[in-house]
Amino acid sequence: MIKTLGTKQHKMLIAILIAKREASGMTQTELAVSLGEYQSFVARLESGERRVDVIELIQLARVLNFDAAVVVREVEGIERSKEAVSGQVKERLVRDSGIDRTDVSRIERKAGNCTVAILEKLAKVIGCKMTEFFDEPNGEKSRC
Repeated sequence: MIKTLGTKQHKMLIAILIAKREASGMTQTELAVSLGEYQSFVARLESGERRVDVIELIQLARVLNFDAAVVVREVEGIERSKEAVSGQVKERLVRDSGIDRTDVSRIERKAGNCTVAILEKLAKVIGCKMTEFFDEPNGEKSRC
């Protein structure tokens, strides 16, 4: 099983749960009492130190009066949105640059080298200099 603590989805779930608790006017202590737990349980949950399992989410939804299924769909939507945006960006690159879709996919997967002509077309569409593709991620110039 993958680690989920600290992922974007986990952080979003925690933010939603905190917002739901605050909207209900409950303190961490009051929520903990309603759940039959100690305040530290809610604090660890809200700080992201522990996961929220499905049964706990259902109990939280009951106490805080929200639909757990709606929250799950919201959290699930993060990854779907990311995938949709990625697809839109790729389609724009293909459309605006005239580069073949398979070349864009190959670049995305880091599966081989691309030609200078492709780099020039990408730079034009993105609005940068071709040499910027060779800069290090921290902003320093490449030594190539």
